[in-house]
Amino acid sequence: MNQNSPEMNQDRISRKIKIPVILLTLATLIAFVVFFVNLSSSLLGHPEVWGPQMQMVGDKLKSAGLREQAITQYIKFLELREIDLKIRARVAQTVGQLYIELDNCPEAMPWLFQAETIGPAPSQNDILTRHIDFCLQKIKQPLP
Repeated sequence: MNQNSPEMNQDRISRKIKIPVILLTLATLIAFVVFFVNLSSSLLGHPEVWGPQMQMVGDKLKSAGLREQAITQYIKFLELREIDLKIRARVAQTVGQLYIELDNCPEAMPWLFQAETIGPAPSQNDILTRHIDFCLQKIKQPLP
């Protein structure tokens, strides 16, 4: 068989083409993986962007005197994602205080205890203790 036969030339050409085709295929697969990872992280990332604004909405509802709506907003904020413990304690204490204002100490207690367990800001420690003592006393009182 002659070295310049058509079968040999065909093998040489296919080898020359195989390597770039394989490399381009791998590059395409990597690009698709990167694209889908970025797409999924951007879709899942929206709650983190919205989180601080949810707390602000709760603050505005509280300022407007809409206690129940503020509580709902704060709870959604706390359920949204991992939150810094200092912020969680402050928001939990606020939810507990709002429940006290609604004369609902049984609902306030879990939030007040959550804030106490996390550790409130030193300036809020006395207020938190008074709220807990008030609710415990109120819960222990016999009904009229």
